[in-house]
Amino acid sequence: MGRTGGGLARLFITGVSPLTMDDVTSGFNIGNNISLDPTFNGLLGFNHAELETLFAAFGQDPAPHRAVIDAWYNHYHFEDECREPIVNSDMALYYLKALVAEGRPPRELIDHNVRIDYGKLRHLVQIDRRLNGNFSHLRTIIESGEQIGRVQTSFPAEALHQSENFISLLYYLGLLTFAGERRGLPLLRIPNQTVRQLMCGYLREGYAEAGVFTPATWEIADRLSRLAYNGDWEPFFDYLAERIAEQAGVRDYLQGEKMIRSFLLARLNLTPYFRVWSEQEQGGGFVDLYLAPFYFRYPDMRHAYLIELKYVKRSEDTPKRRTELMEAARSQLRRYAGDVRVREHLGPAHLHALVRLYSGWELVQREALDPAADAP
Repeated sequence: MGRTGGGLARLFITGVSPLTMDDVTSGFNIGNNISLDPTFNGLLGFNHAELETLFAAFGQDPAPHRAVIDAWYNHYHFEDECREPIVNSDMALYYLKALVAEGRPPRELIDHNVRIDYGKLRHLVQIDRRLNGNFSHLRTIIESGEQIGRVQTSFPAEALHQSENFISLLYYLGLLTFAGERRGLPLLRIPNQTVRQLMCGYLREGYAEAGVFTPATWEIADRLSRLAYNGDWEPFFDYLAERIAEQAGVRDYLQGEKMIRSFLLARLNLTPYFRVWSEQEQGGGFVDLYLAPFYFRYPDMRHAYLIELKYVKRSEDTPKRRTELMEAARSQLRRYAGDVRVREHLGPAHLHALVRLYSGWELVQREALDPAADAP
């Protein structure tokens, strides 16, 4: 390569994170970073037309599978104008392989090959086993589903404590993608349900490694099953409340309605029984949490949940304030029950409406109502 006329005509390098970009290009200063070049947006994924061609080549009709593929594998944009959504090629091939080999979609919709080891983020979200500002960013993104910020083209490892660099790393890891613009800055968003499941797993592992909250996974999974199939909501939610009450360390992390909501999201996404929507994801004016059955995978589920969370500071906790918050929650749930966004995904399931009132970290009141029976 060093001899005259012996050089490479063209060289393409992929899989290099911005953390090592400076080292990779050291002494190679003619390298050109095309990561954010809109010309190459679809280079490493499938658009809808390519997906249809791929399925047809194996004798498969993509139409019955389009909705689940879009929800779980689609919506990546690698250029900020977001002109064409891209489907994760690994996940599409994983899904197609199951269709061809078994005649049905894969039972587990997430290919293990795309699971990003939490260990790659551990040192970024903890300092001396204490969760830091990066973990707070991660939690906020999971709760809202999005983040405003610029994507940096390169940055040194020692600068990862800076929020803009951590957000950029999440983009390069495929955990965030371009979704437009807001307030003159790029809007980054969790692209699909696969990534949401992975990020909720990071929340759980982060809490556990910091010794904040370590309930038995199998016990939560069992209670989630009863929540989904039996309509037994008390065992799941009461179990979490009881474990929190036993562990003083968790209380510093559960002060405020948004904190409690993100904590519940991490546990509710332990299994994919439900499609989970939060108020932020629906642009406001919506219930705090909506759990709709994931019929594609669990067609025999018959229970769905609207959950309204109310929070009062311990210093402001009075019987009168609790009464006001509970009545407001009841009124909101009755209204949300008729929302088109709820009915669209409800199907034949029975809709449960739950109110949960927290004073600080403590659950002080809970209630279930039948929105149909209680409607004015």
